[in-house]
Amino acid sequence: MTVPDPNPDELVAVFENDDVSLVWIAQDALQSVEIESFIFDENSARIGYYFGHYTHTRLMVYADKADEARECLRDLGIEK
Repeated sequence: MTVPDPNPDELVAVFENDDVSLVWIAQDALQSVEIESFIFDENSARIGYYFGHYTHTRLMVYADKADEARECLRDLGIEK
């Protein structure tokens, strides 16, 4: 069975944390290797405990760059 190539237009989370500054650090790391990334839920995470759970800030990248981004973050000791 063949696994289809990731949709390059789809965004996937490569890092999540309730500490927004760690997400910013992860984004800077990806920017240094020219991987475009986007921060989601930054303002929601600042609220904290919301509807029975904590909202994490997510670092998103295009699906076709997700493996490369995860490897970069793992090499720096930053993991999902």
